[in-house]
Amino acid sequence: MARMATKQGMGWRVAFGAAIASAALADQPLFLERGTIETSGAAQQDMFRLMISSPRAPVVQRLSARGTAPWLVQFAGSIRASWKTDVENAGGSLHGYVPENALLMEASPEAAAKIAALEHVVWAGEYLPAYKKAAGVPDPTAESGEYVVALFAPGDKRRVARALGEMNVFVPRAQLEADGAELRVRLTSAQTAEVANWAEVEWIEPDRKPRAWGASGPGTAGTLLEAFAQGRRIHLERQGIADSGAYGAEARTIDRFVWAHPEMLVVAAAGNAAVDLQPADGVADAGTVGSPATAKNVLAVGAAEGRRDVARTWAESWPEDFAVQPIALDRMAQADGPQGLAAFSGRGPCADGRIKPDLVAPGTFVVVPRPADSDFTGWGVAADTNQIHVGGTGVAAEQAAEAARQARQWLAEARGLSSPSAALVKALLLAGARDLAPGQYGTGPKQEIPDVRPNNAQGFGLLDLDNALAGEGKEIDLYDASGLAGGAADGYELRAPAAGDRFALVLAYSDHPAAPAAGKKLVNDLDLTVQTPSGAILHPGRRDEPDDLNNVEMIEFEADEAGVYLARVAARAVPMGGSQPYALVVRGPRTKAAAAAASEQP
Repeated sequence: MARMATKQGMGWRVAFGAAIASAALADQPLFLERGTIETSGAAQQDMFRLMISSPRAPVVQRLSARGTAPWLVQFAGSIRASWKTDVENAGGSLHGYVPENALLMEASPEAAAKIAALEHVVWAGEYLPAYKKAAGVPDPTAESGEYVVALFAPGDKRRVARALGEMNVFVPRAQLEADGAELRVRLTSAQTAEVANWAEVEWIEPDRKPRAWGASGPGTAGTLLEAFAQGRRIHLERQGIADSGAYGAEARTIDRFVWAHPEMLVVAAAGNAAVDLQPADGVADAGTVGSPATAKNVLAVGAAEGRRDVARTWAESWPEDFAVQPIALDRMAQADGPQGLAAFSGRGPCADGRIKPDLVAPGTFVVVPRPADSDFTGWGVAADTNQIHVGGTGVAAEQAAEAARQARQWLAEARGLSSPSAALVKALLLAGARDLAPGQYGTGPKQEIPDVRPNNAQGFGLLDLDNALAGEGKEIDLYDASGLAGGAADGYELRAPAAGDRFALVLAYSDHPAAPAAGKKLVNDLDLTVQTPSGAILHPGRRDEPDDLNNVEMIEFEADEAGVYLARVAARAVPMGGSQPYALVVRGPRTKAAAAAASEQP
């Protein structure tokens, strides 16, 4: 659904075209999960010239029933819509984006040779079987295991199932009739090598079973599609997979769904897989967030320590995982003092470097009513036997999901936005989150939470719904923008009446789903900047350059001079989807709003 930018408070919005497309770079490598392809190197360019000079491109895979194979096509700079049209007119079927500046496509060997010769193509080559295997797929000497086999098209499932049957691999009928283009099967390592050689196959990864990350009561939620059909726009995922930050099948499924249903906010638990073992130094290990919280388009929620006096320490509960101070002797919940994170709470970064979780909420010894019709007792019965203690990132995610429901209701009732995007609800909660840095261990070598937000410990901070919807002395401006094409930008004026005024801006957008083989999962890249009255440029997270990994960005600053500051959302590249909708939340001093300026798009 198209959404117009909505003016809500201070400042005014200016939309303008901008020449921000990057210069053509013919020497950019391709970043795949299995490694980097130096497409400008001599060997790759020799193969590329051979492909152009042949009427039929060489191919190593077994062709699909359509006579096609998968290919990678790299362009001279940020991909333009006209270049994609040229590929399709030449016989290519586009399937995804691969950084940098490349498309994954299907085409016959004859069409692939013609596409390679197109004017703006700087390299093309076969999407080889070796590129299709996730890091967890074993070498040929390993035993059999359970795998997810992702296909390019749902219509290929029956042919692939027949081929698997010839290998004595059974595919249940329910999988053939289910939505999506994925099959879950048991394969030997030799069979995975054979399956990767089929042109219908895009990706193979281990099929890890989800585990519960904690809950306040029994019961399970329905599927995303069922929830959406029933009118719900907040969906909770309390289960997940301990896959060390991987962008797994569950994460890809959510990103696809939210891209197609931009009003649906999925709240996902970050996982309870953090330990202090690599090395055991009193600091929780990084890279422990799990799928589906690794999806770009979810609100990923970690666990903070609860605000309740509890004598039990982390070493008493998990002596093998948390044996070193300061974590070992830290109490799992306490009523006062600096608040930090639950030791088990999944930390980022994701495998591709993205920041997760997005925020945290209390997740240890949280008191909830005891279910009347169940034996469920969570972490134990409280002093009041009508209550129980619960914990886990699943419990934290429950609180965030409820906050998201209330925020969505507030947007409708207080701001007149009856159908806000998931990105706007997400940005609103992140902009109001409370910074927990440095955490309960203070500053120094054991500091738990970095000083700059967002970060891979707390994300944007502790969930604070009251602050998100009010903000003392602050105006909250909300923009739900219909979208930017590559090379376009939107501007927003911020007025600082005096030096010392504080501003916080959060940009969030639901990005196009990533190709599973891509080494970097961001597809459409929007950048947030602020220009000061004297001309200095502020970037998210105190960087010196734009953020090219994350689809949520934050700029916090204290005005060092009075005057007009220009916030800018610029589309560096939008290779998929035509345009990229986004949400922007601006918190700043209360000022009289100016009238909106005329809008201009390139």
